[in-house]
Amino acid sequence: MRLDAACRAQLILAVAWLLGRAGVVAGPPQAEAPPHQARRFAIVATKEAVQNAGWKGVVEALREKHSAEVFHPGEGGLGGLKEKLGAFRPHYVCFVMRPEELDREARARLRSNRGRAIELPLCGIEYHRMGELVRSLDPDPYCDAIWAVLTAASPQDALRVVGAKPLVVRRGLSHVERGWLEWLESGVSFDETKKGRKYVKTPGKPPVETRGPDDTTAEFIRELNSGTVDMVSTSGHATEGDWQMGYSYRSGQLVTASRIARLAERVRENYRKLLETPGPHGKLFGVDTAGRVLPVLSRNPKVYYSPGNCRIARVAGKDCMVLGWIHHGAMQFFGHVGLQTRSCYAWGVAEYFLALQGRFTFAEAVWANQQALRWELTRRGQRLPREKYLCCRDETCLPAQGKLFWETTVLYGDPAWEARVKRVTDPLYEQTMRTEGTAQGQLRVIFEAKMLRASRPSRPAVFILEQPLGSVVRVVEGPSDLVVADDFALVPFWQPGAPSPKVGQRYRAVVVVQRASPKSDKALHREKNQ
Repeated sequence: MRLDAACRAQLILAVAWLLGRAGVVAGPPQAEAPPHQARRFAIVATKEAVQNAGWKGVVEALREKHSAEVFHPGEGGLGGLKEKLGAFRPHYVCFVMRPEELDREARARLRSNRGRAIELPLCGIEYHRMGELVRSLDPDPYCDAIWAVLTAASPQDALRVVGAKPLVVRRGLSHVERGWLEWLESGVSFDETKKGRKYVKTPGKPPVETRGPDDTTAEFIRELNSGTVDMVSTSGHATEGDWQMGYSYRSGQLVTASRIARLAERVRENYRKLLETPGPHGKLFGVDTAGRVLPVLSRNPKVYYSPGNCRIARVAGKDCMVLGWIHHGAMQFFGHVGLQTRSCYAWGVAEYFLALQGRFTFAEAVWANQQALRWELTRRGQRLPREKYLCCRDETCLPAQGKLFWETTVLYGDPAWEARVKRVTDPLYEQTMRTEGTAQGQLRVIFEAKMLRASRPSRPAVFILEQPLGSVVRVVEGPSDLVVADDFALVPFWQPGAPSPKVGQRYRAVVVVQRASPKSDKALHREKNQ
């Protein structure tokens, strides 16, 4: 469905009105917060959720695991928590949400340029409210905590997420061209853009291109069900109920049980026969081009990275793709709530998570990429085309199939869960940070990076801070548009138009900050020289 310019303008006003009614507009500056304490964990859960015995158990298990503080939205909704959550200053925020709470729709009222009244469902609004809240805890435009949504088709699935042990990501299964296999110990990837192109990576050797099947469904399901896959990544056409494996060619698809009812009779008949067989049948099913139905049986812990799929991360009832993947072991799941467009910032998560070889957990990599996007929008926004990164900005919605979908991405799971890639090769670069006291009682902060690959990074370097360093007094050396916030520093060493980096090339930035606390001259960070 297309909307003309006048209609889009009306839509923007209507959405702004809806958000204002929801209490998610910017309010007055918050009161001064107490000193930041690292690792504070906030749980946000509705009172209705904790009145349910099963979901109350999920909240209690998460609270006990992280010694967390629990916050309940009141009549003002999530926006009403801004002051309390801001005063708490969490390092992590986890929204514990039942599927029916995430699946709420608003209504957008607008008029076309011909004056005709239009009212459309607005899907995914709860995701925007969560993201807006996390960015509103202090005056800057950045995410003020590493956050995620904990949900599942059942409390039992959610408890598995809470109880998951740390994961070392060694083996990948991808349907995204080469699948980033060069950064993993082993794995398999099927190219979604070229039929028959497959890549295989074995330990200690580079990825090898080989001939794969025209229909990748059976091989993909077989590899997934092996129980050895630590990371799944996908791209291509998708909705809340299906994923088409081939993007530019016909292949199979992965679907939910309810979606099978819409497929051809031979598929439905094969599904009925499958259900007659003994054993578990799973919540997701591969359907190949011949109509065969292949159950997903995988339950081992894994991360799911979906930078290239539309709508796959939006909860739409209890029988949807994201809840199916969580049931099948996705302890963390990242993807698009709305439409994924060609200009998409979500691809940068792979650089922070994979190309830096274990520096960041998966949740930290998602968060670092969010901060980089906010920086780019803030510092260079005037030069960005209006459509650039639209599907990741969390600013508007786009129409499809008679509905409006909020344009944003989301991470599911426990945001403090340790899922980190095993280092199997040199990362793209190494980064270090150190601090020194000055005679004036200020703090001198030195950020450095050393290139280990002759390749230009696509994202600025991000440093996670355990405690605030202080407010920047001046930049002594390096890019003037670097950022030092309460919980992170972002340094764009790699400037547009500069020559491509060489192996061994070093970058350095030095800032002087007014101390946030005079307690110690020691570095207040957790960066490691890995």
